Amino acid sequence: MDAADPTQDPKEELLREDRRLLGRLLGEVIREHAGEDMLEKIERIRQTAVAFRRAGAPREPGVRAGARARGRRFGPGARRLVRARISPVLTAHPTEVQRQSILDSEREIARLIAQRDGDGTEREEALHREVLRLWLTSMLRLTKLEVADEIGNGLAYFRTTFLEQLPWLYERLEAALGAREPLAPFLTVGTWIGGDRDGNPNVTAGVLELALAQQARVALEHYLEQVNLLGKELAVSTRIQAAPPQIVELAEASGDDSPYRRDEPYRRALTGIYARLAASAERLAGFRPSVAPAVARPAYERAEDLAADLDAIAQSLEAQGAGGGSRAGACAACGAS
Repeated sequence: MDAADPTQDPKEELLREDRRLLGRLLGEVIREHAGEDMLEKIERIRQTAVAFRRAGAPREPGVRAGARARGRRFGPGARRLVRARISPVLTAHPTEVQRQSILDSEREIARLIAQRDGDGTEREEALHREVLRLWLTSMLRLTKLEVADEIGNGLAYFRTTFLEQLPWLYERLEAALGAREPLAPFLTVGTWIGGDRDGNPNVTAGVLELALAQQARVALEHYLEQVNLLGKELAVSTRIQAAPPQIVELAEASGDDSPYRRDEPYRRALTGIYARLAASAERLAGFRPSVAPAVARPAYERAEDLAADLDAIAQSLEAQGAGGGSRAGACAACGAS
């Protein structure tokens, strides 16, 4: 790449390097397990497909210029997010084709590709193993999934994507907009897997109840995990600096009177929050978390009550000058949405 040429995009060059690396590794796997003749046939098909695509594709610089122009035109209107409502909806059809094993391997390849620091040889060996695993894994199922399996496959996207990335997205948008208050939740993910009563005789009232229970479990498991991590993180002591009254009140109401945490109001408050979430999980989804609560507390009656407790932690940290980038902000964003 010519560094002096302003039309050259460094990101595009990295993408080309990634494609070449994966292409080489795939070629090695095919050669090892299917032979040279098969590799040559696949390569001829690939080159024909590339030539066909290039013959009918628009010129790349024009595409990039159009994308930049759209960004300039709509960039200043980002504050319209206040009135925005975006709701991507998961359907069952992609999960009927995409096997979870294939998706897991593809995600691991993406993670390794992004991991450019460290030992390049070790990274390449790990990529080779994942490409080999993909090659040896059947892409298609021989039997149609049951609705219960489709529900589980759809919820896997929440565990691996939405629950972690949506708070991060809100945080980035708030920072870019210079928002003084958290954005209202304008992006909500929906799914009709397990709830499609229009023409699917396999979706019964029992299946709908199963879908709702599993969805509640996934969300509550995520909140419980995050609150548990937050409790480990926030060992803020009143011996170092006095705590705001808001967090002291929440700690006193938590039921946590352990002498080991007497001077740690955030941990005591989170002990109570975790206990209330655990009670909510048992009541709403019929499960108990693997980490048992240290105290007994009543379940949350409303999602807003959980959000209010998390906001109290975030605001107390801000008042102490310790709010920037805390996990509390991410938890609050999750709870509010």
